[in-house]
Amino acid sequence: MFRKLNDFFANLSAHVSLVILIVGSSAFAVAWGWAASTAQWLAAYGPIAWVAAATFGAGFFILLALGYAKARAKLVRASIERQFFQRPDSINPLELEYKRQRINIVDLASPIEPVIRGKSFVECELIGPATIVIFSTTPGGGSLSNCSLSEVFAVLVKEGAPAANAIIFEDCTIFRCTLHKVTFLFPETLYEWANSVLPGLPWLTPEPPRP
Repeated sequence: MFRKLNDFFANLSAHVSLVILIVGSSAFAVAWGWAASTAQWLAAYGPIAWVAAATFGAGFFILLALGYAKARAKLVRASIERQFFQRPDSINPLELEYKRQRINIVDLASPIEPVIRGKSFVECELIGPATIVIFSTTPGGGSLSNCSLSEVFAVLVKEGAPAANAIIFEDCTIFRCTLHKVTFLFPETLYEWANSVLPGLPWLTPEPPRP
């Protein structure tokens, strides 16, 4: 029953929007057509000028409506992000395992030593803004897999370059998490690996030369 009511109101909302678009474009068309009919300098062109003006008016209204809809969508998205992503869960940074939690990345790292060591994140939301480095001290010491990205980018750095102003995830397991507003720093040797574990990762730096 609830699903049927929800579908009904969703369809009604869509039809109301369509009605507004039709009525608004028609009203603009009539107004512009009438204005053209009263303009002396357009009288020489006859009815074709009225039709052209009416068409322009309808098109102009549609462009205004689309612009309004796009601006409104951006405002709604910004509002959702403010309410959703700026309310991380209260966490204990000394815990070793986090599951299904919304975590502000900077809350995990010490301001003295910005290194997050040996922690496990499963189905969590890791929220920036933050610049991070994935680092393993031993083969298989950490992993990053099956994660989704939201406003995430990557930058290539020289091998051995210091991770300045970055938070280091050392020997951490990050599984089926959502990363939001994060910039990764990867050395060139990990370019292929990064693309394999994070398909579609957008890079801010050029692709490294092929050997």
